[in-house]
Amino acid sequence: MIVPPTVGGHQHLVIDTGAEDTKCTLSSYSDRVALGRADPYLVIRIPASTRAQLYDLRAGTYDILIETGQDWDRESNTFLMPRSQRRSMQPLRLFGPHTLILTTYPVQNGDFLLTDI
Repeated sequence: MIVPPTVGGHQHLVIDTGAEDTKCTLSSYSDRVALGRADPYLVIRIPASTRAQLYDLRAGTYDILIETGQDWDRESNTFLMPRSQRRSMQPLRLFGPHTLILTTYPVQNGDFLLTDI
């Protein structure tokens, strides 16, 4: 984790990556809408073709930014060779006892739409 959650909770999120290393940033959806920006709640780097299981997250509505690339730079926490940036078309809602599974790449007939930015 690059930025660990500042406030814990009881939510469970699973993130599946595709063929590229991925950096996921979750931030407050309401802050981004109201202020145009939001401090990250969680930032995690996940290797290609991996499943990250995140436990004890705070319930809430989040904006998610997904970045892919190669050659991770530990100093700047960025990819030296960025490939793509995608943002969710809708807020990510973490509520309830179920586990939410998110793919960081577009899938046919998926129910969580991503757009390139």
